Amino acid sequence: MRSILTGVVALLGAAGICSTAEAQTLRVMKSLDAPHYDGQRTTWSPTSDIVNMFQDTLVALDWDGKTAIPYLAKSWTIAEDGRTYTFKLRDDVTFCSGKKFTAADVIYSFKRLKDPDTKAPYVMYPNTPYAHLMIPVE
Repeated sequence: MRSILTGVVALLGAAGICSTAEAQTLRVMKSLDAPHYDGQRTTWSPTSDIVNMFQDTLVALDWDGKTAIPYLAKSWTIAEDGRTYTFKLRDDVTFCSGKKFTAADVIYSFKRLKDPDTKAPYVMYPNTPYAHLMIPVE
């Protein structure tokens, strides 16, 4: 029992002497390494586990898996025809660099997703059932 207590005290002491840089570093051990960490290009679980830690979406699903909840968008409206969504973005979001999150960033993301050079697996091509979801972004 005494050795367990000594080990716990030593571990807590070691945790307390971490430098500031180490305290802000997240280290994750994965059994498989991913070829990239580009959220628009992956469907592979080892990649998406990491991507989900640093990438957000306009909306997400609540714990019930059915209800849309705000994330980067604080609210949204859907036109009567069901084809146009208007998002109001949060104004308290910044990137790691300190740059403020804007509508231009959302537009960039959608344009990049549709760019054939991105090779995004979820891009909706004209002959797919969901093609209507990827209308031109202005």
